[in-house]
Amino acid sequence: MNIEIFMRLRRAIWRARRVIARAVMPRQEAETVKGRLPFQPSDSLAIRTQAGELWASGDVGQSLDLLRRHLLKQPWDSLLWMSYGYRLQSLGRYSEAYGCFINAVEIDPGNFGALEHFLEMAVSRNETHRVNRVLSRLPSALVDRPHRHLDSLYFSIPYGISEAVAVVAEGGSAIAEAVVELQQRGKITAELSDADSQLAIAVFNLCNDDRPGAVQSINSLEPDQLPLLGIRLAIRRAMRESDPSTGLLLAEYLRADPNDRWAQQQLDRLEYGSSLGMPDSSHYLLKTGFPFPPERTTPAASADRAQIVYAVHNSLPYHSAGYSTRTHGLLSALRDQGWRVDGVSRLGYPMDLQGFKTLSNLPESTYVEGVPYHRLGIRSGRVPNRPIVPYIQRYTEELAAFAQDRRAVLVHGASNHLNGLAAVSAARRLGLPSIYEVRGLWEVTRASRDPMWEASMEYRLAAGLETEAASAASRVIALTDALKAELVRRGVDPEKISVVPNGVDTSRFRPMSRDVSLARDLGIGNETVIGYVGSIVDYEGLGLLVEAAARLSEERSDFVVLIVGDGAEYENLKTQVHLLGIDRFFRFVGRVPHNQVEKYYSIVDITPFPRLSVPVCEMVSPLKPFEAMAMGKVVVASDVAAMAEIVSDGTTGLLHRKNDASSLTDALRRVMDDVRLRTDLSERGRSWVDAERRWDVLGARVGRIYESLGGLRTR
Repeated sequence: MNIEIFMRLRRAIWRARRVIARAVMPRQEAETVKGRLPFQPSDSLAIRTQAGELWASGDVGQSLDLLRRHLLKQPWDSLLWMSYGYRLQSLGRYSEAYGCFINAVEIDPGNFGALEHFLEMAVSRNETHRVNRVLSRLPSALVDRPHRHLDSLYFSIPYGISEAVAVVAEGGSAIAEAVVELQQRGKITAELSDADSQLAIAVFNLCNDDRPGAVQSINSLEPDQLPLLGIRLAIRRAMRESDPSTGLLLAEYLRADPNDRWAQQQLDRLEYGSSLGMPDSSHYLLKTGFPFPPERTTPAASADRAQIVYAVHNSLPYHSAGYSTRTHGLLSALRDQGWRVDGVSRLGYPMDLQGFKTLSNLPESTYVEGVPYHRLGIRSGRVPNRPIVPYIQRYTEELAAFAQDRRAVLVHGASNHLNGLAAVSAARRLGLPSIYEVRGLWEVTRASRDPMWEASMEYRLAAGLETEAASAASRVIALTDALKAELVRRGVDPEKISVVPNGVDTSRFRPMSRDVSLARDLGIGNETVIGYVGSIVDYEGLGLLVEAAARLSEERSDFVVLIVGDGAEYENLKTQVHLLGIDRFFRFVGRVPHNQVEKYYSIVDITPFPRLSVPVCEMVSPLKPFEAMAMGKVVVASDVAAMAEIVSDGTTGLLHRKNDASSLTDALRRVMDDVRLRTDLSERGRSWVDAERRWDVLGARVGRIYESLGGLRTR
């Protein structure tokens, strides 16, 4: 493949995200659809209606596929792009949704539904150039379209698009003209009804962010007269600024539609009363901090110095991902080393999850491989975790009662801040020391997927509460040095922070013979297997792996890329592979049961982790590299800070420059061509993991922290 064509495809798919193929269905389905060509012209409204009905019935896949198929036929339909974007956004696939909204508004800047979402995302990404380019075309979308004039002012006035305002001033909509008069002359000269005058004043106030004035003028309007688009845009801006008037605007918006889901979500974000300064509101907490209970000066009861209560977000047997794997590894090691440590899951778990809401008679305690896990509040049904303060207060009461019953010597809470705040609060009530274990900053993780969220009040609140939990704890455990540095930057005392990294069960993950049968089933012979096992999300950088494979395919055919896992970018990754014409080099397996992971690792030679340089990847290390090293696989990783803490370049693996497909290609080529290097890296990686990252080694580190706080193990 010509490199110029390759780079053109790269830009089209991964930067502009405007190629129609971003929306295509999987290849097998595409072949089926091709057999039905040529298509007949279709009604866009009917398609969107049908997609909406499928979505409402729970058939999400068919709804998306319907929109994909028709976007292939009608790529210039702005409303179809908008509809597709809405659905992707609701699934948390924000980058793809943003691409759809870009398409929609570049096709038609007068598609105000898409323009609203495009601006929200573009502003949060600081893409001023893109915003200016789209809005500069707004005037042309208004000519001879008076039905668009009023709504256009919600964009043209705040963003200073005077040419668009001038089009409205030329006539076509009496209320819109009145708003322009107010904007230019400060008064209305046209004869309007009282209701229309009030509406014009309300629109003027909304456009100019006079929120108290807007609320006053809106309040006099009937529900069916409310300028909902203008109110919604004003709410979005007010939320970004933590403006106390947000609640009043939401109240007016909900007059028109009390069941509006978007408005209810925003109200939820305010935690039922931020505009009123209630003690359990986000706005109030941001100003005053979390209300920890007074610290008891003497312990409430005599302690069993080996007894620890360990509060976690989720656990086995209901979750088996990386978080619960770390929990189980540490608890198993600590118990083997003489600590009576009990895992306690967050208040209401797992009944607060969709799949468990209808279940009854779940046990309050479960033993998994000898480790006890206890559930708080599952006899009370679903326990809402909003507002935060009442939830933490109830969580604290139950956790403190459990710890007192166990005669715990300290309370240890692991991410996120809900557990940290409850653990610290329970310990303060009992006169005990506390530990907050920061395994990641979840607000940073979400912002890495959804940059617009970083500007929200929710983000600031989560960041503040994480910092407060760490600052108030007696000791802090951080997952990585980079995470420790971030906590110190936020003001946490560095002297009380210890780093306890992720680890691996080396008795389970160990070198094993190649599963020849599995390799044969996957069509793999003697090729070098480059295998990724894990979540397929954008920040894992798998697009770079595809680019590297495309470059390597130009010079050799002795390799296969195996992708095991699922996630938001799965179909997009397959699409990129197909567009680049390198399908024969790839095997997409999808998600496999956790107990089959080792079998797939057995056929892998090289494990790439090309994580992108986003905050979550710089701070947090995954478990998978340790599993790969323990099985004797060669790790090739990007040099983000968290991965550079794991891989010693040239000794236990290879590092490539982050965000650099060429550097990744060079690293893969080097290890593929040098069998001796591959053997050395494999052996040294396995030896390092066995010496430094076994759970018993890491458990001993935690045990020493317990001892520093008065704990005493039984052996």
